Amino acid sequence: MGRTVVLSSGRCVMIRSISLLTILIAVFSVFSCLNPKDKEKKLDSASSAFVIMNYQDNGNGTVTAPDGLLWMKCAYGQVWDPAWNACTGTGGGTTFGARSVKYCEVEGLCTNAVTLLADSGPAFDACNTITVGGLTGWRLPTKYELGNIGQGMDRPTMLWIFPQTPDDKEFWSSSQDESDANLARAMSFAGLSFGQEYGRQKTDVKYVKCVR
Repeated sequence: MGRTVVLSSGRCVMIRSISLLTILIAVFSVFSCLNPKDKEKKLDSASSAFVIMNYQDNGNGTVTAPDGLLWMKCAYGQVWDPAWNACTGTGGGTTFGARSVKYCEVEGLCTNAVTLLADSGPAFDACNTITVGGLTGWRLPTKYELGNIGQGMDRPTMLWIFPQTPDDKEFWSSSQDESDANLARAMSFAGLSFGQEYGRQKTDVKYVKCVR
């Protein structure tokens, strides 16, 4: 695996490394780069390093998860910067160009009636039309696929694997709420609520992370 996060000039940056010792040391450093709310939920350094080593950075803006799913390293709207292996290729602030979109323009629509998964709408289109790492065929992840990230790590660990992940809004899944067709499931990657899933109005705007 070829990326770590280190503290450089008072901020977090990305470099390439294959040293487990470097990862363990840098785990401690990355905590000082985060907002106080990001420190509320975190793994111990050994657990964090174990999670990181099980995600394969492909060096092209994609990451392979332990279950074989291929994820975009960056949120929709962000641009992968190969020089830093990070999502700082455009924009700035805390979101670096991440775009938030609606699940659907109209309540109660944009979902397959049988699978209860998105089959149209802005969030669906965001993944369906994008090319990352020279690859097409991206899609909006299900709530279970997002949950594998949310339940398997904490925010500091996630920022090693998916740097510059914004936390001011949740991320859409493709899954409609099972009891209310006006809602779709979304997941938080913020510190205090990391990994928690919510039913949100389909016309709300959320971030998107695509999978294939």
